[in-house]
Amino acid sequence: MIAPDGHDRVHGREIARALAAAVSAAVEAARSSADGTRKLPWSAASGVADLLELQGLAALLAACEAHADAPPRAVANVLERLSRLAAETEARGDIAPFAAAEPELAALAGVLGAQEWAAATDQEPTPESVQSLTELLADFGLDDPAAIEHAQVALPVAAGLRAALDWLGADQGGQIRVSVQDAALTLVVRVAHEAGLAPAGAVLALTSASMLPEADGRWALRVPLHAARPAFLLARQGELSLALPWHAVARLRIVDDAARMLMTEPSLEPWSPLERVHGERPAALLAQGLSRAWLHLDHIVWRVFASPEPGHAPDAVPGGRLRVRTDDGVDFWVVDLGEALRGVPQLLTPPRRRRARPERGATAPMATQMPAGPSLAREPAAAPAPSARPSPCRPPPPSRSRSSSRRSTCAHSSPRLPLRPRRPRRRRPCSSPRPRHSSSTSATHWPA
Repeated sequence: MIAPDGHDRVHGREIARALAAAVSAAVEAARSSADGTRKLPWSAASGVADLLELQGLAALLAACEAHADAPPRAVANVLERLSRLAAETEARGDIAPFAAAEPELAALAGVLGAQEWAAATDQEPTPESVQSLTELLADFGLDDPAAIEHAQVALPVAAGLRAALDWLGADQGGQIRVSVQDAALTLVVRVAHEAGLAPAGAVLALTSASMLPEADGRWALRVPLHAARPAFLLARQGELSLALPWHAVARLRIVDDAARMLMTEPSLEPWSPLERVHGERPAALLAQGLSRAWLHLDHIVWRVFASPEPGHAPDAVPGGRLRVRTDDGVDFWVVDLGEALRGVPQLLTPPRRRRARPERGATAPMATQMPAGPSLAREPAAAPAPSARPSPCRPPPPSRSRSSSRRSTCAHSSPRLPLRPRRPRRRRPCSSPRPRHSSSTSATHWPA
């Protein structure tokens, strides 16, 4: 084996070109439609990777080969990464790019191998990464765990749902009510963190999920389940035949003129003139994220499971790129929720709480005064005994009564900051001692 830094430049360059050519051939085989010779390039690329001891690359090639017939989006992204590495290796004439990316390639191989993939069908030949709800909601208390025993969601939906539950603090709000209806999952949770309502709604909107308040103060999260054939609500509005995604229909009612006047949610303008302006008509509440609005209809046809097909709908239908064809050959145009609810105001959520700040001019709270320690309240030291004859150069000591009263006052008073030390007074030099006169007589006695 030639080292990646390549002491032998000629042989190292040839090996790098062979590795780049083998990986590029495997990537092109996955993108082409030829089935007979698709396995040969993958086997050749894996053999070159094993020969050069690139274990991460070999594991990633084996993981991608399992989906070579119809690569999912995650595998397609990995193939793009391998194609860029092959181009860089061929340009440099060195296998250092693949050697440096070994930890990354090994991690990608582990992720692809650990994911659970839905089985490919005729309607959906490309497998999709899914996750079971039992594993996703294992940390939460559910009122009916058996309802989600066999339910699965796509991996982006699983990531969005788990992030929304964490934002709302659903694990602290008590038991979660679970409801599975055809191709839609509804979780009713009690929000413990109100500041997370807006982020949770934004995350759910990315996966066509919704969040609406309930009458008891809780919130209902409605997400689409993974199904080989999604569910749609077929309806008619004027001359248009519409197919509404079933997970986006939060409510379905028959309302009259009085009930329409009492609706608190906004209503969408009809995309086609209604047959009846007054009287009872069905209405569907479409929801995505924190946006919701009523769509007034003329007739409800039925709820069906179907695989959408590409088509060109009338310009009045929002989206209008997919259609659902019934057994009778009638086409219903799939409504795109993002375009249908564009411009609809979202539900008002409480703002994030901030810490209270003291107002200007308000006095700060007084700090708690700690009791004086033993070093602050000491017993006064015993005064030195006065001498019988004080030195004439020293001033007489202060009186005991005055000193004791001052010390007792300092001991019971609150501690004060140390004062500035006073300058010592200059003392005048003492003169020679004068002779003392006896108090008993005024005469002076001279020695004999």
